Formats: sequence, C-alpha cells, structure tokens
Amino acid sequence: MKYRKIKFNGTEVHIERMVKSAGAHDERTDTLKSFDAPRPEFNDAMQAFAPSVRRLLELPGDYDLRVTGLSISYQAESERRGLVITCQKKLADANAPLVFNTPHLPEKDIDDPNPSWPQEWYDLLDDLCEQATAYVDGKREQQDLFEDEANPVAWVADRILART
Repeated sequence: MKYRKIKFNGTEVHIERMVKSAGAHDERTDTLKSFDAPRPEFNDAMQAFAPSVRRLLELPGDYDLRVTGLSISYQAESERRGLVITCQKKLADANAPLVFNTPHLPEKDIDDPNPSWPQEWYDLLDDLCEQATAYVDGKREQQDLFEDEANPVAWVADRILART
C-alpha cells in the first residue's frame, strides 16, 4: 500500500493512500478522516520520528515538539519516496501552536549526491504505515467487543438470554 498522508492532530486521523485499479494502470487516492482515537501504538509510531526531526532541524534535544503528520511523495519513474514531516510546538503566549515542516527529503539514491532522509526513517515509516493499515482495518483505541466472535448478533442474544 502506498500512503500519501498520515496525520493525527490529537483529535482527527487523516489517512490518504493510493490504490491501483485491478488489472489497470490507473490509481486512485482513498481518503479516510475519522475522529475515532487511534491505538497508542499509532501515536507512538508518529512520535518516534521526533528525535531525528530535532537532529535534522538542529533543535535542542529537549525541544518539545509533537509530530502531527507525514506527507509522502513518489517519483513517477523510479517510485523513489520523499518525506515531509509536520510538527507542532505549543507556545505559552499564543492560542495556537507553532507549526513547521521538515524540508522534503528523498530516499537514498546512490546516483544522487543530494541529502536524503536519515537511515532510521525507513523502519520508522514502515512501522507507521503498519499502524495506519491497522487503523484503516478498524483497529482503533476502542476495542472491538466482538473481536473473537464469528456471529456478534448471536453473541449478544446469548448474553441477553443468559440474564433471563
């Protein structure tokens, strides 16, 4: 699955992913926006980018920032990915946070001498995409009461009948 955006601002999850049409060269973008809270692992996967973002932006190690989104691009000819990471910092004397983005950084390419994203971003991005897939598949903070039940209606009926 090719993700374009993975965002969580503390209240809303926004996920965009590219889906290929079966047997065709066409792609479409599926978008999911939800106020269902993600599992803690989702937010942990986003915040795992924070230390390397601080290093990249030459910020002090104790600089309090919160990663709120990733935008992922793909080069048409090579499928080489690029990342922009959006972060926020709360400000004591303002009613809105400071919002800033990393520069767009592409994956490493031995033929390109320009800067590329840090090595740890590969695993971090894989982890976050895994969490995004779980979110899209319905794995949210609120547990599924019927996760182990083949027939939820029968499960509820059995519980009701057990009380009578």
